[in-house]
This record gives sequence, C-alpha cells and structure tokens, in this order.
Amino acid sequence: MGIVHAKIKLDNPKRADLKFVEANALVDTGSLFLCLPEEVRLQLQLEATSEKEVTTADGKRCLCPYVGPIRVQFENRECYVGAVILGDEVLLGAVPMEDMDLVVIPSLRRLVVNPLHPNFAAGPVKQIGGPKFGNPNDDLQRRIQAALANPQNMGEMAGADSIGTVGNADCGEMLRLWVKFKEQNGRRVIDRATFQSFGCETAIAVASLATELIRGKTAEEALALKTEDLAGELGPLPPMKIHCAQLVEGALRSALEPSAVEPKKENSPAPANAPTLLDSFSKPKEGGVKLTFLDDEKN
Repeated sequence: MGIVHAKIKLDNPKRADLKFVEANALVDTGSLFLCLPEEVRLQLQLEATSEKEVTTADGKRCLCPYVGPIRVQFENRECYVGAVILGDEVLLGAVPMEDMDLVVIPSLRRLVVNPLHPNFAAGPVKQIGGPKFGNPNDDLQRRIQAALANPQNMGEMAGADSIGTVGNADCGEMLRLWVKFKEQNGRRVIDRATFQSFGCETAIAVASLATELIRGKTAEEALALKTEDLAGELGPLPPMKIHCAQLVEGALRSALEPSAVEPKKENSPAPANAPTLLDSFSKPKEGGVKLTFLDDEKN
C-alpha cells in the first residue's frame, strides 16, 4: 500500500486557552493507539494518567507515558482518546480511526471518511436489549469463517515459476505465495497459485480468495488488482483488518514483479537447504517501528 499520511487536528479539551496542533500524521492500521511525540505533549500540556508497556520491532520493551484525553479531528469527524508518548512523529492507529469511522483507500494512499456513512460516524455496539440489528463485524466474521471452512490453494507448490514472501515476523504475520504460469491463446497467464501463511484468519481468508481470483490473469492484470479487489467476497475491511489484505497484496507483488516472472530457459531444482517459511518467520528482522500495545499489568 505504501506510506499514508493524513492531516489531523489535536487539542486538549481541558485547556480551552491553548490552540490546537495540526499534524500530518502517519496512518498505521497495524498499530492500535494514537502516538504523540514529546513536543506535541508539551504544546498541549497533556498530563500523564498512567503508563503503557510497549514492545518495539527489535523486541525491546519500555514503559511510555499514557496521556489524555485528547480531541482528534479529521474532516467532519472527531473523537476523544488517550495517547502513548513515543517517537518523533504523530501516528494515527486503528482505535481512533475506528472511533471516527475512517477507512484507508490503499490504491490512492488516502485516509477518508467512510463513504457509507458520510455525515455521522457509525459502528457496532454491544447488544443490551430491544430489537436486534445486524452487526457488520459479525457479518465479516461469518464470511471469514466460511472461507476458512474450505480454504483454497493452501500449501507449497512443487515446480513453481515464481515465489513471493512478505510479512513482519515481529508482529507474527508472514505469507508466502507460489505461482505457476501456462501459455493460453498466445498469452502467459497464471495457471495456479498456492500459499502458506503465519498470520491472522483474515489474511488466510484473503489469500484463499485471491489465489482463485488471479487464475487466468497475466502478471500485469494480477498486479493491477487493488487491495480491496483481493478481499473479494469478504467485502470492505475495517481499518484493523486492512493490513491483512495488504500482506497478501505484498506477497503477490513480490512473486509477480517483472524480474520474478521472466521465463527461465532452464529450470534448476531448489537447493536442499532452501529456507522454509518457518525459517524465514523465525529469522530475526531488523528495522521498522511496529508497536504492540500490551496490558497495563507490569511484569
């Protein structure tokens, strides 16, 4: 999907005398909370209410101040949340995005108000009593479970023409895609694709649907598919699930990039010690700033 930024306004509802701070926030559907640098905390005079223990991509744990409340504004939406003081730029995680009913359009690299609810934010709540209304998340979960009940094209493929691997072992998600081509009416099209995944149920469901979707397509046609296209029958994904479809898209691009799909004059067997997906998953990975927010309980 690439990096997405969005302009948001932040202010301290307890201090009406202070001006708001406008920030070009990094949008990260794989993170949970709003993260603020120390400079913003000072500008808004935010008081720490507690601490959060966080784990960074290199496996280090640290305690960070947790401040709030903070009012976050994006276009015609607003929410009141807490924030972790960490890093050197504002990061907008999935919790405030869900609260404001915002969605990411991967193909445009834009954060937008959910077009299904243009005037007011909408979201599911716990059913307490009275008439029952459909819960979109329940519907999505049913579709995911239906895909998982009969997953398509799962497993390694012997003699694949290209292989793509993508993921983040630090957050427990990794996916590998095998692709086999054939000649059809003078075109080189995808005959079959299979996958293996260490990840959430949504990534497995999307991979199952996507490997069926790309059959009969050329590499160029498959690469033209958008993240939302790959999700297929699952329908629109909420912010906290978009990165699952991006995982599949990344593996597809890794397998179908021009250098990977050039016909080879001679097929040589894979070396006996070729790394498996589990090996890649277990290998330490450097770089990145993937945050995992844990419970408040201290060790």
